[in-house]
Amino acid sequence: MNDEEDQLTRINKVSTFMLARFRATLCRRTSSASAIVVSAPELSRTVVSECGSVVDDLVSAFLHPVAMSWDVQKYSTACEREGIRNGMTAVETILEGRFPCYDSETRGITTPRTVVDKYGRILTWVLPNVLPKRIQAAIQSCTENISQELRKKIMPSERATWRCDQKWFSDVAAECPQGVLDISPAWFMTGWKGLIDGLRTLPLLNKDMGKKWMEDFADAGALMSGIMRVMHPDQYRMAWEMMVRLKSVRPLAALHTWPTLFNAVTIVANRQCPLHREPEGSYPWYDILVSIGSYKTAPMYLRSLGFQVLNGPGTIVGFSGKTVCHGVADAAGHRICHAFYMRESIQDFLGVRPANWMTQEVYRPWVGEKWRKNMFGMARDPFNM
Repeated sequence: MNDEEDQLTRINKVSTFMLARFRATLCRRTSSASAIVVSAPELSRTVVSECGSVVDDLVSAFLHPVAMSWDVQKYSTACEREGIRNGMTAVETILEGRFPCYDSETRGITTPRTVVDKYGRILTWVLPNVLPKRIQAAIQSCTENISQELRKKIMPSERATWRCDQKWFSDVAAECPQGVLDISPAWFMTGWKGLIDGLRTLPLLNKDMGKKWMEDFADAGALMSGIMRVMHPDQYRMAWEMMVRLKSVRPLAALHTWPTLFNAVTIVANRQCPLHREPEGSYPWYDILVSIGSYKTAPMYLRSLGFQVLNGPGTIVGFSGKTVCHGVADAAGHRICHAFYMRESIQDFLGVRPANWMTQEVYRPWVGEKWRKNMFGMARDPFNM
């Protein structure tokens, strides 16, 4: 990235190109319309090529939906109600009785897919092995540079929640990063929610080590923001407005070099994840998980849906972490996951209109007539296609 270029400007250029390329590719692949050339002279050939490759898989995922038999709005309401009354195991048993999984057997997803509810609301995007090698290498290097910060969070079982519990971390070579770290340029300190003085930057980001992490993560952060814009344009709109308002009401230095529109990133190095939901987001919003490393596979279980993502290096999964109960098994080798997400408390404090559910209808104008009959309002079984 050009040192003189603001990261928000960079994100806008990358995401604008990716959205235009997605629409043009969708139109070309579903109709006989002439190919639309989408250029981005302000971006390097490398970036254009990388973004184009990711967009191709996003189009494939969109065109190959798997439809659940239930309404996700009713599901999330039931999830909220039962979650207050019962523990995790009891909640899942109750929900699965009312909102059945896709199949009696867990299905493996190995190609780009979306999962939608009965009304076409997109619950999950799965993009196996899609992250460009250059970006994977950059993320690996960034993580290694702050590995000492990750290790600080590992704690004995009797003192920790599962997220920091040492029993969930894998045995890996000493030189491999291990641990967990939540990073944000502005979120509320414990006990200060809703107070402007409580919005603070993670201290690491004010140090040279943290500043270098943000600088080196710029390309990866812009790409993740572009993926968000395609997967969920309304969430992108919300995230953009949140960042602009944050800079206005709380002009923290880290906001100007923060590499992504997501207001938080959690780095998880060589740890399993038991089945869980994320409490801090909102049901209609996506978290985006990115996995890299030298491992072969680390199955990701989407229990609420009845699917398993094989989750090899470079896999990207966008989904509602608050809606979908999920977990990740131990990896056969060295694995790092980056989780990009939004905090509802920040959105509410800033007064930005919250994003609603993402639906297939958003891209209806760019889908050819023949494809529309199969895509909108009809369940399909892509495993038999």
